[in-house]
Amino acid sequence: MMLLFAAAVLLLLWGFEWYYRQNWQHGVRMDLRFGESHVYAGDKVILTEVLENRKKLPLPLVEAAFRIPKGIWFVDAENLIVSDYNYKRDVFSLRGMESVTRRYEIDCRRRGVYPISQVKAETASLFYGKRYLLEQSDPDWNGTSDSLFVYAAGTNVSSLVRLCDSVFGERESRSTYIEDPFSFRSIRDYTTRDPMKNINWKASAKTGSLMVNTFTSVQAEEFRILLDIEDRNVLRQEDEVENGISIAASLCRHLIRAGHPAGLMVNTDPEAAFLPLGGRSRLQEIEQFLTMDFTGSSTKDFTSMAAGSVNGKPDQKESHGTAQPVYILVSKNWRDEDTVRLKPVLKKESRVLAVIPGAVRGEYTTEVIQ
Repeated sequence: MMLLFAAAVLLLLWGFEWYYRQNWQHGVRMDLRFGESHVYAGDKVILTEVLENRKKLPLPLVEAAFRIPKGIWFVDAENLIVSDYNYKRDVFSLRGMESVTRRYEIDCRRRGVYPISQVKAETASLFYGKRYLLEQSDPDWNGTSDSLFVYAAGTNVSSLVRLCDSVFGERESRSTYIEDPFSFRSIRDYTTRDPMKNINWKASAKTGSLMVNTFTSVQAEEFRILLDIEDRNVLRQEDEVENGISIAASLCRHLIRAGHPAGLMVNTDPEAAFLPLGGRSRLQEIEQFLTMDFTGSSTKDFTSMAAGSVNGKPDQKESHGTAQPVYILVSKNWRDEDTVRLKPVLKKESRVLAVIPGAVRGEYTTEVIQ
């Protein structure tokens, strides 16, 4: 009788073990989402991990794991191993039809693209003799993972823009350029083409008819930022390179948001070029490109690239009017001999400014070349 009872218990346990092995992964869903699609270096973001059990069978023990490239840090996170990646592993216990959510604060210290990969869930047999694994490549996998763009850190470049204004000047025009709302010119009668925001209500009350303010128009200057990512030194100077990337990205943000067409060229091999345009989509293209890891990338000679760009290659002609753009050369490697090499090939009307980044973020020197 005892043998029959023992055999029945063993058969029941074996049956449960078989059923658990066949069905534990059904209805298991794992979602990993960042709170933002992009942030800037130095910002923080929340990573949300959701593990669901969409069936009545309970899961006493589930280990959920994933990895994210280094460059972002988990704040006060447990069960984290940092080596070539950030490896995160957490243990869950789920009842039937239960969902568990955990949130982690992420410190985004370095620009880059950070995809979540190697997402998997693992459980054990009844007596922990075997382990069963569910990965993204499995047909039963049901879940999502996310990626985060960490854009280059912001640098205050307003002084650079003011320097360009003071050195190269601000040109007035008639109609094809944008009005400067801070440059008041005169008051005239209202027409149906005038925006309501320009109505001068005090003058209208005095005259008994609608009057509008008019403003001096200034040309929407076109800017081309040339970025040097080469690190020539035996001892790498990554801080200067990163500072240069931050300055170039910040210039693009400042100028495009102010309504100026701005473009970017980088001395990668082959050269990466974004022709001067305005608008959010152009800025996003530049921001995402500058999340690349340029470490060890082959590069072209920056001075030669600058000379070719300023002289206007066929595929780089000015896209806004006939005036020469303002060229801003951002290079930690710029020296007096580079200026000597560049000056003979400049056009008479060329306007070129060199920015030499330092090791501290936001630190730079400038040289007006022409």
